Amino acid sequence: MEYTVHAAGRATGISPWRIRTWERRYGVPAPRRDAGGRRTYTEADLVVLRRMAALVDQGLSASHAADAIRNEEDTTAAEAAPPALDPRVDVLIDAAAEFDESTCVEVLRLAAETSWATSLEAVVMPALRQVGLRWERGEASIGVEHFLSLVIQRELLTAIASLPPAEADAPCVLVACAQDDFHDLGATALWLLLRERGAQVICLGADVPARALVLATLAVRPAVVCLSGVAATSTPMLAEAARALVEARCDARVFVGGPAASGAASEGIPASRLPDPLPAAADALLAAARGHGH
Repeated sequence: MEYTVHAAGRATGISPWRIRTWERRYGVPAPRRDAGGRRTYTEADLVVLRRMAALVDQGLSASHAADAIRNEEDTTAAEAAPPALDPRVDVLIDAAAEFDESTCVEVLRLAAETSWATSLEAVVMPALRQVGLRWERGEASIGVEHFLSLVIQRELLTAIASLPPAEADAPCVLVACAQDDFHDLGATALWLLLRERGAQVICLGADVPARALVLATLAVRPAVVCLSGVAATSTPMLAEAARALVEARCDARVFVGGPAASGAASEGIPASRLPDPLPAAADALLAAARGHGH
């Protein structure tokens, strides 16, 4: 809805003369003008006018009130704006769209030279999210997403294979994906980050039934079990697996992570939630594993 200056005055209780003065002297608000050159005010402009009047009534000068409003608007815009993507994200996505394996590998390896933790948060996971969004909008094929995921998976596994064996007394973490969930890239990334931190890791990968998870946990006796779920349909499976571990009296602390472990539907899962950033999740798992039994 749009208002003339007189209608804006009636809606806010501020005289049209005062509104025009604030606009002319301080640029607050900044109404549009119609084809005839008349000012037109939106609901957002009315909010600004009421805020301006309130600040002036509190004792601020009109100029200081206008400065305060502009600072508030700048802060709000900064908070609302999504963080800028690392430029390597676009390079990686463009290469994947062309099925250019060598460029994808080059970008991934150069990014990982700093650290895999930084690379995963700044480049790898943002690129996968962007490819997923493009697929949802019909701008990329599912083949592109699968291609990029597999190239990343191979690089992660190569990095894991290059690490020295964990110490015999290092804490052990078992990582698995929920039954019917085939999105195991996050689990593989956790495997790498935990191994880099010195932990022993048993990774069961994708689509692990609750019974198989319990048997593996009883055999390995890890300090911590981490269950990952990406698909929304995985939430019940995460709950089933966590309950199975509890009922089997497994001596391990159970964590769940991934999109399926968030939201109201996940509140019944008898397990601790992991933070979303993968490095933070790895740190939480390692801290719990080291504290196991103390």
